[in-house]
Amino acid sequence: MKKNKLILFDIDGTLVQTTSNSVQHWKHRIGKVIKEVYGKEVDFQIETHRYNGGVDRNVLRSIARDAGVTDDTVFDAHFSKARQVFHDTLKASVESGEILYHAHPAALELVQLLYTKNDHALGLITGNIEINAWFKLDHAGMREYFSFGAFADDVNDRNELARHAVAKATKYFAQSFVPRDVVIIGDTIYDIRCGKHVGATTIGVATGMTHGHDDLVKEGADLVVDSLMDERVLTLLG
Repeated sequence: MKKNKLILFDIDGTLVQTTSNSVQHWKHRIGKVIKEVYGKEVDFQIETHRYNGGVDRNVLRSIARDAGVTDDTVFDAHFSKARQVFHDTLKASVESGEILYHAHPAALELVQLLYTKNDHALGLITGNIEINAWFKLDHAGMREYFSFGAFADDVNDRNELARHAVAKATKYFAQSFVPRDVVIIGDTIYDIRCGKHVGATTIGVATGMTHGHDDLVKEGADLVVDSLMDERVLTLLG
């Protein structure tokens, strides 16, 4: 069945919400990865704002470089192990109850509606590595609605991620999507920027912890809402 639109959702802050201490746990997981895989100590006073909008692969690379892993070939050679340790530490934190992931109610309602209608192609566009992306969605009860996505494993920035997402969608759904048929939905200015990079329609939703309604408007999102069940979203998506 030919799809009318390709709708790509960010995960953190858009589809899924988490506990307020998640940033501190993220720092701990990063530190464990760099120490176990690359043998370097990380300063736990990581300035997280430096990595806002980044993708996991490049964030790990940057922090490893700051810790002394200056040879990118060394980083790349061990990235597969780093990715697994990063996932294992996330899984342990969730299973212990230290951090939790829940679906944003309006996001879940919208996704269920689109999934039932089945006339649009649904996908993910996220800075998470793939194994963590699916794990978060599974924990939040949203895994069943998605079968396709573009993740941080193979790219170094969000603009590249956007191009990668459209190219993967063309192959996965066996049809091409022109820019006017692509919609990218996210909670940060970086989601808006990557959408604009490929000429997509952008929807900013002010449900994240990094950027608010005014930030998304200033960035030039085509539509900014406080809830993904806003009537304007439903109209835009047809």
